[in-house]
Amino acid sequence: MARADALEEAYAKAYMADRVAVIDHGRIVAVDTPTKLMDHHGSGTVVRFLTDRPVPEADLLTLPGVAGAKSHANGHTTHTLDVTAADMTVPALFEWAARSGRSVADLSIRRPTLEDVFLNLTGHRLRD
Repeated sequence: MARADALEEAYAKAYMADRVAVIDHGRIVAVDTPTKLMDHHGSGTVVRFLTDRPVPEADLLTLPGVAGAKSHANGHTTHTLDVTAADMTVPALFEWAARSGRSVADLSIRRPTLEDVFLNLTGHRLRD
């Protein structure tokens, strides 16, 4: 078992570990292999982007293919979407942004990470 104080270090070590425990405030929330944690506690695809001002999560949940939405304000607003069909979600996101007069920046599309697993299981980021 590898102990890590930083999630990035844990993510790097996860490929060497048989099992990983997600611990929140001293309580074990989940234990499994890294792959199973990422498969079961994240969606198939994660779309993350910034907006110039907050967007209600309920608005983001109306986009096609969105299974979950989380927002985090830190000088700008970072949105993380769990999606089932990024090819449908991303064009709809840009159409919605154009209609609502919002700007979208720094868009990324990727598979879930252990950071996403932690956020989904605890409701907050590691550093919050």
